[in-house]
Amino acid sequence: PTQSPSKAPTKQPSVTPTTSSPTSSPTKMHSGQPSTSPSAKPSAKPSASSSVNVEADNNGSCVQCSDEVTPWMQNNTKTCASWPATADRCNTTYWLDNQFCAQTCAETGLAYNGTNCCVEEEDPTPDTNTDCPTCEDIPSKWMTTNGFACSTWKGLKGKCGPEGQTQSFIDNKFCALSCYERFGISYLDGDGNEERCCDREA
Repeated sequence: PTQSPSKAPTKQPSVTPTTSSPTSSPTKMHSGQPSTSPSAKPSAKPSASSSVNVEADNNGSCVQCSDEVTPWMQNNTKTCASWPATADRCNTTYWLDNQFCAQTCAETGLAYNGTNCCVEEEDPTPDTNTDCPTCEDIPSKWMTTNGFACSTWKGLKGKCGPEGQTQSFIDNKFCALSCYERFGISYLDGDGNEERCCDREA
């Protein structure tokens, strides 16, 4: 370098630094190359490669699934955990497609594909509860006249199924067994409690 500054800047930078020793204070511009020794103090911000893997705990362990109810259940103040018919609906196409009551279905042993709900394991105990009414499957007069059976009539879903309930079916308990088996919907007894029908014998 020259011993005194030039009157005009040179076209090319000097090859060697302008001073033979480091400056007492940092320069305003950073150098093009990294320093050869570590800095005395840690940097204020972590480097990009030190980010924490927030998905470390999501390694296949179970999760608490949601218990989203169907529109009909919501309109009739039914919950997944307390509604007796929930287990009967877990393997139906409508519920499989929408994964209603995922947590409760998993707890009854009917978990949906692709879910891994946390379920507390309990000691298996035999089910000795036989206190269920033997429901009848009596069709309405109109159904009988037109040759429709409770177990196969597609229109039943609008009489006691997810598409609605008619008062005549409720009052007369038409197709009680099929309403329970096909849609998980029970009529009420005289005390206002749901009558969970006994399963149809094979």
